[in-house]
Amino acid sequence: MYHYTVRCEFNLANEKLIGRWVDWLVGSHIQDVLDGGASRAVFLKMNSEVPTFEIRYEFESQDSFENYEVHHAPRLRQHGIEKFPPDDLGMKYSRTEGQVLNSFLAS
Repeated sequence: MYHYTVRCEFNLANEKLIGRWVDWLVGSHIQDVLDGGASRAVFLKMNSEVPTFEIRYEFESQDSFENYEVHHAPRLRQHGIEKFPPDDLGMKYSRTEGQVLNSFLAS
């Protein structure tokens, strides 16, 4: 498995903007990433001083993630930037990715 996490921090607690952004993610964007190759997504609101959210995507392999990066991510990211210009709206995105080495379940 391969994991890809997108984190967004809002510099301003603009509830109207955050609500529109969340509606867009839940209404279409997360599904677009799933359609582009992710097998699972988890959407989190983080406990932090500024409004912060993470979307954690799971891909079957690094190859499937790389296919998403080449064939889908540029278009989806551009759409998001056009809809919610990060610099204009006080949003900061960061992305991380990594290979799952092991997973554990409670006994």
